Amino acid sequence: MVRRCKPTSGTCSNASASSRGTYCVDILRQTYAVRKAIEKLEALILENHLHGCVPEGIKSGREEAVIDELVQLYTLAGNR
Repeated sequence: MVRRCKPTSGTCSNASASSRGTYCVDILRQTYAVRKAIEKLEALILENHLHGCVPEGIKSGREEAVIDELVQLYTLAGNR
């Protein structure tokens, strides 16, 4: 996952550094690329969580806590 964060971080730095005197559309393209990269990273983290942490939490008797966390994530993602 760290591997996925580095290009995103670099793109953010480039977008903010080049914002002075750079064509607006070019900056917007960079920010859209950052947003898309973050969405892909979030999906990967969520998938890993659902396949790893969630089953472990349920097996260890933390069903309610696991469900509450998932509801919170669902809400944060704007799906509620």
